[in-house]
Amino acid sequence: MTIKPALLFGVASVVLAALGVWRYRVETAPPEAPTPALRAEQADLDLGERPPGDVAVRFRLLNVTSRPIRVVGQSPCCGKNSCLGPAEMGPFEIEANGSAVIVAEASLLDPGPFECPMYITYLQDGRYEQIKFTIKGTCVAPGAVDVKAAP
Repeated sequence: MTIKPALLFGVASVVLAALGVWRYRVETAPPEAPTPALRAEQADLDLGERPPGDVAVRFRLLNVTSRPIRVVGQSPCCGKNSCLGPAEMGPFEIEANGSAVIVAEASLLDPGPFECPMYITYLQDGRYEQIKFTIKGTCVAPGAVDVKAAP
């Protein structure tokens, strides 16, 4: 039995084309997103009913890696009927497998629902990453809520 050169050439062409397509797909595939180094213990905080004014809120960041993570910024933001920003600004480090508490100041403006995010920026493997915290609730007229009973 002899193999015809045209058949051999055709099979070889198909195999080489398939290898070329596979290599192109592997080389041009987007890099996998890294597993986030920081995790929020409670990223969404419902403050319930609160009167207008300022209230301190706390968010806990958990470093889920075996190396220190550097937090490089906290961005204040105004959202629906409220503003939220860090009480203290500046970079800091969270030790390996450790945690840190972010204290933020929320300003509740007028009666009605409120919702506002704040972003924490940190360095992971030479890239800037962010984690988002959000407060929400309802701002009520002064005297309409027992502040001690609210979360």
